[in-house]
Amino acid sequence: MATFYVTPTGSDSNDGTSISTSMLTINAAIQAISSVSYGNKYDQNTVKVYSSASGDATYYGKHASYNANIINTGQGNKYGTTVEAAGPHDVILDCSNKTRGAYLTYYSTVRGFTFTASVASAKTSDSTIEAQYANTQTRVEDCTFDNCTDTDSVCVQAGGQSGRSVQYDPWVKRCTFKNLDCTTALAGPTNDASVWESILIYDSTFDFEAVKYQGHSTNFGLVRNITIDGCTTGRHVIYSSEADIRNSIVSNCAVNSSYRFYEVLNGGEVDNCLAYNNTTVSGNFFAAGDTRNNCKLDDPSFTDRGGKDFSLVSSSPAKGTGIAHARASIGATGNVFDLNSGSFADPPSMGAIKFTAAAPAAVTEKFNLRGVSLTMKGGTFSLSS
Repeated sequence: MATFYVTPTGSDSNDGTSISTSMLTINAAIQAISSVSYGNKYDQNTVKVYSSASGDATYYGKHASYNANIINTGQGNKYGTTVEAAGPHDVILDCSNKTRGAYLTYYSTVRGFTFTASVASAKTSDSTIEAQYANTQTRVEDCTFDNCTDTDSVCVQAGGQSGRSVQYDPWVKRCTFKNLDCTTALAGPTNDASVWESILIYDSTFDFEAVKYQGHSTNFGLVRNITIDGCTTGRHVIYSSEADIRNSIVSNCAVNSSYRFYEVLNGGEVDNCLAYNNTTVSGNFFAAGDTRNNCKLDDPSFTDRGGKDFSLVSSSPAKGTGIAHARASIGATGNVFDLNSGSFADPPSMGAIKFTAAAPAAVTEKFNLRGVSLTMKGGTFSLSS
């Protein structure tokens, strides 16, 4: 394993193996990685991308051979490459003159970036991130997509497109989409299973769905813990075929014509989801019939919707009312999804932002025992005489 470094003051003539010899562009660092034999393994090599010490940094991706992508993990045999924003401030990828912000292949991961300024005139009907290719199992984690305004494209294509090879398990989690005006925020796959979880989407307009999952009959996918607020869609807000939708919230949205806020086809279910204060011509909020279980029309009670804090207050009807387990058949053989632990241990809450109880205030108590003073503060004892 090797680590390469990219900074705003680096140079692509450096070797990139330390901060002091950092490179300037991300793709130059990826290209410097030695070829890796194919294997089902993440994090074989890492590219760390830094902001400046005093503030945010913006990268544009100017490496001559791969100018169409700011991040391209498909450069030769660079399997298992992780590209991550390393701070200390925001690392922004400006997609205004690129086909894609990132093109991910072969067990690669992109983590922690802010993607912005994707415009139709520059992007020519493509995606800000395209996570696909044969046997990928790619990961998109902890990213923000802001002001992506290409009305002819999907913001994140997580999985295959028509005519591409079989796709395996792109995992998208803990991502935020805001201020979008595009076809769809998150779409895919076409041939196999994925897990998309902890996704927040707000203040956006979509020609079609906000989230569209097109799965595979032999390996069901999972779309869970999605919060979508203040959006307008031309079709369903969340749509899935051969995938379950669970623990999600759609609030203050509007859909066109006869479409629903949640829709599933081909065996999928809508379980433990909430819809509130939405507008639709048809009045159909959830998928019909036996495909809907334990869904609500209650106010989710966000902490501060106006301030864009979509966490839940302690009295929220969405708190602790989700469903924890997932179907055993989710994902392709050999996937690495840890579906039933961590923040999704029973009972989970609905929505993208996990409810966290406030820490109790520290309490100070003093006792005097035969001339010895015993003080307890925040669970810690001290003695004095």
